[in-house]
Amino acid sequence: MVRIVPLEDDSDWVQGVHPLLGNLEDFQDLPADFPFDFSAASLTALDRLIAERGDDGSFERGARAYAGETLMRIGGGRWVSTEGHPLAIRFDEALDLPGLPLEPLPPAGLAAVAERVATAVARRRADDPGWEPAKQATPGVDRAPEPPVAELTHWLAGRRAAFATWSATRTETWDFSEESLDALERIARAGGAIPPELAEWYLGETLIRVGTGSWYFRPVTPGRRNALDGHRFVRPAPPGDGVIVPALEIADLPDEAEGHLRRALTLYRE
Repeated sequence: MVRIVPLEDDSDWVQGVHPLLGNLEDFQDLPADFPFDFSAASLTALDRLIAERGDDGSFERGARAYAGETLMRIGGGRWVSTEGHPLAIRFDEALDLPGLPLEPLPPAGLAAVAERVATAVARRRADDPGWEPAKQATPGVDRAPEPPVAELTHWLAGRRAAFATWSATRTETWDFSEESLDALERIARAGGAIPPELAEWYLGETLIRVGTGSWYFRPVTPGRRNALDGHRFVRPAPPGDGVIVPALEIADLPDEAEGHLRRALTLYRE
């Protein structure tokens, strides 16, 4: 999964990606079984369509938008649209991968590109389990993060460092997987072994990495009332629209049945 960051490299192309995707899905007579879900598997189906319909200009523009958005959901990155140069995407710089031209579309091979990018991401995460690719938000496609709040940025950095120190003394596997939530829940229920803010941080990070999304913090504003005011929370990338407050999920554990944190993940992904 990727971390959505604010758009920096704007262009007419980037602004047009959302309408192109809508046209592709609604008006280009895609096969009924085409999985329009931005998954790596969907690129296999797209490869076949490009081979059959690559000379159809309207389809080709939509396919180009879909391919780029799908690949960036694996390796992060941004659109590159510069006059006089082919349209391309550049993956997260930490992956050290070359840019990928998408104009013209390759007749086949997008699924193979996705596999290579996923391999590069896996290698990077093996060196730094806390890392995740960053993708610049595409207007209308990704939910752009709210402006960063200094307090949240400072808190996240501090909890990440503190968790690394704490987990170094433990024997459990802390890989931000769904399975690791069972260990977190067991330790948090026992009380005292893990500081509540570290449990909060790990739960939020796991929700984001398994289900996409970002951390947010809504400061308390005089004269405005919102249930999220004063809380750190996580929100999935579109089309997900749920909100989870990790601190409350941890605090509620004594009153909930076993498997509560896994259920929170299921709710977050719906």
